[in-house]
Amino acid sequence: TYLANDKVYVKDFHIPYSEEFAADGVEIGQKLSAEVVVKNARVVIAGIEGSNVIRVEVENEACVKAYDVTDEKIVKDVFCIENEINITRASVSTGVYGGFAFFKDELSGIAALSNDLPAVLEVIGVTSAGNGIAKATAENGKIVIEGVFSANVLYRDENGLSSVSLEVPYSLPFLSESGNATDDVSARGAVIKAQAKLKREREIEVTAELGFMTESVKRVERNTSRKRKSARKSKSTNRRSAYSLPTRATPF
Repeated sequence: TYLANDKVYVKDFHIPYSEEFAADGVEIGQKLSAEVVVKNARVVIAGIEGSNVIRVEVENEACVKAYDVTDEKIVKDVFCIENEINITRASVSTGVYGGFAFFKDELSGIAALSNDLPAVLEVIGVTSAGNGIAKATAENGKIVIEGVFSANVLYRDENGLSSVSLEVPYSLPFLSESGNATDDVSARGAVIKAQAKLKREREIEVTAELGFMTESVKRVERNTSRKRKSARKSKSTNRRSAYSLPTRATPF
C-alpha cells in the first residue's frame, strides 16, 4: 500500500525464491516437508522521482521435518506340528508417512458497513489477508479443511480514507485418493491473492484464492503372535513365520 500523486494504491507482488541451508541429521532418501513463515518484512522506496523502485526486504523462518523410513519385522504366526502351544496375541499400531498434497479454492464474503457510517465512494484494495486453519480431517476419498479467511479492506468515503475487516468461516472438501478416515491429517493455509470491489454503497465484496498444503500419516494395525508356553516337551522343531510391516515414518 503506497501513496502516489495524492492517491493510495495497493499492489500485490509475488517473489519466487530458492534457499539452501545445512541441517544436521538430514540424509538422502528421507521424506521432507517444510513450512516457511515471514518473521520480519520491510518495504523501501528507492530511485528518483518519476522512476521509483519498491524494494522488499523479507526475513523468512523455515521449519523442516525429516522422516526416517524403517521396516519392522514381527511374528505373524507360531506353528508346531507335534507340540500344543499357548499363543499370546497383541496388536501393533504404526504410522506410514502418506506424503503431502496441494489444493486451491476460491472464497468470497461481504464486508458490510453499518447504516451510521458514510457510504463507500471508492474501494482502494485489500491491505492484508489471512487463512487460518482450525482443523483438517480425512474421510473416505476426501480431505475436509475447516478454517477462517480474514481480510482488511481500505476504502474512501466522504471523510477520507477508512477501512473495514471481515471474517469468513469455511469448511471445504477436497477429493483425495489417499484420504482415509483413520489417517492423521495436518494442514497449512495461505492466501494466494485477494481482491475487493464495491457491491453496494455499504457493501464491499472480497474474493480470495486460498491455497492449502496437507500432510498425512496412515495408521496401520497388525496382529502379532508369540509362543507363551508349551503343553508338552518334544524334540520336534517349532516353526515361526515373520513378515515386514509397511514403512514407518518417524519425525525428528
